[in-house]
Amino acid sequence: MSLPLSIVRIYNAMQEAGTATAKEIAVTAHASSTYTSRVLRWLRDCGLCHIHSRKSRKNAGGTRLIVWKFGQGEDAPKEEVVRDFNASRRRRQARLIDQFGHETAIKILRSRANGGADRIVKDGKVIYQRGKRRGINNA
Repeated sequence: MSLPLSIVRIYNAMQEAGTATAKEIAVTAHASSTYTSRVLRWLRDCGLCHIHSRKSRKNAGGTRLIVWKFGQGEDAPKEEVVRDFNASRRRRQARLIDQFGHETAIKILRSRANGGADRIVKDGKVIYQRGKRRGINNA
């Protein structure tokens, strides 16, 4: 059985590099990084390479950068990803407080969560309206 040339190039690039990321191997093998990742997973399933380490990337939402190593071995263990589920809520609240002030921001948050007032009026002007804006005068 003969393998496609692209797989052979990825295999040879992996062998030369020793340890490298999928993007580095893709550049050497002149292939796309997604195809290279797919081939590397296939080579791992065949026992020709393994995951050497997983490096965390900053501002990547918990994803890890996988470093591959040529040869047999055990894959590096996955680290548990710790996410702060309230972070986006706190950012939204801070943005509303900066924009409208504390009292008005609390009213807006109440209108969103508990079915409060659809419109918040201050000094005769509508400063917040829940839902889509409709009509010419937002009526």
